[in-house]
Amino acid sequence: MVARKKPAASAPKADRKNKQAVLIIHGMGEQVPMQTLRGFVDATWVSDESVIPRNRPDSNDGQPRVDNPVWDKPDRRNRSFELRRITTERASDGRRTDFYEFYWAHLMHGTTWEHLKAWFADLLLRRPRHVPGGVFPAWIALWIVTFIVVATMLFALLPIADIRQCLAGECDESACNAASLCWSWVMPVLGAIGSLALGAFVNTVLLKYFGDVARYVKASPPNVARRQEIREKGVELLETLMGVRDFDPAARKPGTPYPKWDTEYDRIIVVGHSLGAVIAYDMLKYSFARVNRYLNKGPAGRRKQPHRHRLEMLLQEAIGTSGSLDIGEYRRLQKLSWEELKEQGSPWIVSDFITIGSPLTHAEFLLADGQDD
Repeated sequence: MVARKKPAASAPKADRKNKQAVLIIHGMGEQVPMQTLRGFVDATWVSDESVIPRNRPDSNDGQPRVDNPVWDKPDRRNRSFELRRITTERASDGRRTDFYEFYWAHLMHGTTWEHLKAWFADLLLRRPRHVPGGVFPAWIALWIVTFIVVATMLFALLPIADIRQCLAGECDESACNAASLCWSWVMPVLGAIGSLALGAFVNTVLLKYFGDVARYVKASPPNVARRQEIREKGVELLETLMGVRDFDPAARKPGTPYPKWDTEYDRIIVVGHSLGAVIAYDMLKYSFARVNRYLNKGPAGRRKQPHRHRLEMLLQEAIGTSGSLDIGEYRRLQKLSWEELKEQGSPWIVSDFITIGSPLTHAEFLLADGQDD
């Protein structure tokens, strides 16, 4: 009997999952779960003819393609029965995408006028030289609106007709005519209507929309619990997608390598809309600080990180000397630094942070107390 020769072992394939996760964080206001996510998926995937060739048959029925279908799947990562994962077929580059939403509106509750008033006063009572040029017209407009509101309230409360008579030297006259009788009931009615309109505006616009901003960006004692809960849930979801949520570093024996992170994705794209961009920034900042210490200390881990070093030098030069940044070079080094980090064992697979209508544009005005801060 002739023994068969075993075939030579093939070289190990590169660990490429070819699947990405897109995590979107909605903006301020009383958002409905999945509403922002579905609109985003419709715009970036369903109606985008560039992601899949039009001549490929529809995956559902085999008919000519009209749009790119998506499927709702149960979402065990979000730990919420209100949310689902939206998944796609493979795009032209062979990559599949899972879309997730971090929903936080239900965590921002109990907002009152006192929460908004404190933040509103901080914005108004800035020295003009501490207001950036890009938002200075908006700051002036804010003062004008405030003046109009205060003047309207005073006009409705004060006896304007009596004051006008006194200014004309007729304070002692008690003559009653049709005009004075008319204004005696017209002014209170107008004042009541104005008060109702102002109350509705405060309740439906200021509290429900800008109240979210005021409570999240201002670290005052009444807001700390809400900020903490939102950030904690967001970091939990992000780390779950990266496969490190259930990892206990205390149970790891010293000197042993870190495990292969249990994730089905090779990259994560984070998208923040409106106030969601600020929340996303905080999620990335705190999560990176937590997971970046999980680096294997073998030969690869002891190597320097030349790409990251060059990136830091580029930033320092732009800040300290040139005053301008080569965006193309910055993005190239940023990608190389990310790949360099992953090669050294880091579970950090967030590759992109995209903002839409971001308040971070004016962070020095909305989030800080002044230029130094």
